[in-house]
Amino acid sequence: MKNDTGSNMEKQVLPISVIIPTLNRPASLAATIKSYIAARHIPSEIIVVDQSVNEEDRLAIRKTVESCSSVTECGNVKGLYIRLDKPSTTVSRNIGAEAASNDIILYSDDDIEVQNDTVLQIYSLMSKPEYAMVQGNIMIPGNIMHRKKMKLSTLLFVCLSGKAVFWKLGKGHVSPGMFAWAPRIKDEDVETDWGMGASVSVRKSMAARWNIKWDEKMSGYAYSEDLDYTALYCHSARREKLRCVISHKARLYHLCSREYRIPTKQMAARIVINRLYLFYKHGGGFFGRLALEWCNFMLLLSMLIKGGAKNHWDAMKYCWSHADEIKKGMLKYE
Repeated sequence: MKNDTGSNMEKQVLPISVIIPTLNRPASLAATIKSYIAARHIPSEIIVVDQSVNEEDRLAIRKTVESCSSVTECGNVKGLYIRLDKPSTTVSRNIGAEAASNDIILYSDDDIEVQNDTVLQIYSLMSKPEYAMVQGNIMIPGNIMHRKKMKLSTLLFVCLSGKAVFWKLGKGHVSPGMFAWAPRIKDEDVETDWGMGASVSVRKSMAARWNIKWDEKMSGYAYSEDLDYTALYCHSARREKLRCVISHKARLYHLCSREYRIPTKQMAARIVINRLYLFYKHGGGFFGRLALEWCNFMLLLSMLIKGGAKNHWDAMKYCWSHADEIKKGMLKYE
C-alpha cells in the first residue's frame, strides 16, 4: 500500500477540491492528508470540516491542515480548516462544497490512502465534458472480495437477501431493499448509479444546477447518505446523457480505521432507519416496502448467527412504530 514517491520527483497540482469530514480521528486524518500530499498528482485544495469534540484533537487536526502548503513545497496547494460544533457528515460535506473554489469536487473519507496517480486518474475523466461523476476504485486491505471472484452461490444469496439485483450485478446500482451494490472492478471502468462517499468526484456546478445537496436530516456514518446524494446526482446526469463511472485506474485503499467508531447500537439504528427514510424519499411503492422488510429480516437472520441481532431488531421495531415520523425526516438513533 506504499505510495512510492521519489524525493526529486516533479509534482503536479490539479484543480480539484478534496473535501474531508473528520470526527475524533487526528491520526487517521493526518495519514490521509499525508497520502494526498506525498502523491505525484496533488489536489490544489484540501478542505477539512472538523467535528471533533476534544479540543486537543481539534488543535492537532488544524495544525495538520494548515501545514498542507508547506509540506508540498509547491506553493499552490491550499489547506482550509473549518470547524463544525455539531457532528454531521452531511452538513460537513455541504459546508465543504460551498467553500470549494474548484468545480471538480472530490469527497473523501478521513481514513484512506491514495496512490501516486489516483487524483490524476479521476481528473483525467472529470475533465471530459461527458463525465459527471467518477468514483475511485476503493479497495480494503485484507478483503479477498477485491482480489477473488465471488462464488455464484454467494451472489445468489446477496440477491436473495435483497442487497442486489441479479441482472444488474455488473454495474453499481441501488437494490429494492435500499442497499447499494458495488461490483468487483477488474480492468475496465464500470457504469454506476451511485457512488461511495469514501472517494467520489462530482461537479459543483452540476450539483447546484440540479439542486442536489447532502440530506442533513441524516447525520451520516452509514452508506445511506452516500446512496441518497449520489443516486439523485446520477439520475440527473443520466437525463442529460452524461456518464457516471467507477474508474478501475483510480486505485486507493480504504483503511477502515478503528480510531473512532459510532457505538454499535447507533450504527444499527442508522442502517435500518435511514433506509426506511430513503424508501419514502425516493418514492418506493408497496412491493418496494416488501423488499425492504425482507432485506431487514434476512439481515436479522444472518445476525442471529454472527451477533448483533438485538440492535437490529430494536431498530426494526422502532421503524414499525414510528414510520410516520421517519417519513417526515424525524430521525432518532438513540
